[in-house]
Amino acid sequence: MAGGTRPSIPEVTAAALSCTLFLFSLAAISFILHFHLRASRGEGPRPRRRLRDLNSLWAVRILLAVFACLWSMAELLRLRFLLPNWLHLDLCRGHVLASQGFAEPCFFTTLLFLLRTSVQGKICYPNAFAMALVLALLSSLPFLLLHSLFLSLSPWVFSPLGIPPEVFFGQGTTNFSHGGRCSYPLFSTALLAWFGAAYVPWFVSACWRAAEVVINKRLGVRLYALTSTVVLGICVQVVALALSAFWSPGTAVFQGLRLAAFLGVFSSALVGEWVLVLCPIADALDAVGWRAPVATAGPPAATGSHAGGAAGCLEDT
Repeated sequence: MAGGTRPSIPEVTAAALSCTLFLFSLAAISFILHFHLRASRGEGPRPRRRLRDLNSLWAVRILLAVFACLWSMAELLRLRFLLPNWLHLDLCRGHVLASQGFAEPCFFTTLLFLLRTSVQGKICYPNAFAMALVLALLSSLPFLLLHSLFLSLSPWVFSPLGIPPEVFFGQGTTNFSHGGRCSYPLFSTALLAWFGAAYVPWFVSACWRAAEVVINKRLGVRLYALTSTVVLGICVQVVALALSAFWSPGTAVFQGLRLAAFLGVFSSALVGEWVLVLCPIADALDAVGWRAPVATAGPPAATGSHAGGAAGCLEDT
């Protein structure tokens, strides 16, 4: 093993699921590009303009999948058994910056943007990709700056004040590494809690607005699954990371809590990509007649211009 440390079951599970999400996101990107190329060539029985309308948010969907890939790769930085010992301390710090400071805020911001844009229709956002990218980067900027300042200044600021390192860095560690494993700063948990407190009501409001215009039972089920998964995932992550500060990183309790926090974001990313990336393209393939429609018990999905704008995130944008 690269780090010379025997991995625990939660660490192996996190590594396997991170790789799974990475491959799933790459497959989603390939699926998006495949449909986009076919739509650009105007294949199928529908006019090319109709195909472009169905695929108007393809670049934003790719952006969502890219941020999911970045988050899954960032999660591997904290697993010492995959990496050399001499790099582990720096990679623990890098994990905090890359995962919670950049990839996670960018992913959730893009997820919310994609949902709101799909509900309001493409006319509201003619440059959807550029706006999504700018908003994602702006949302991550405060977290990157605050994390960077904390990581660089905390040893010189807290020590002269007589504040124990455990208050900010977690139980049993002063350098983000204890017993061969990364811990998690309480300061970062506080930032994450602040992000969740602002994000969850906004996301629930957007989902509620989308539910008001969804006229298909299948689309409603997707929307409620997305809402419950994201809200529960963020709450579980914040609570688990906060509780993990009271245990040493080498204990089984800490490892279990860290896995629970990981699963909260992992499930949000997986369901988010499934509902807002893969399902809309699959429904669009049905709409243009490129594959046989799947029979459902509910009423047929609307394909008119209003439904394409209102429920497009879940069906046929």
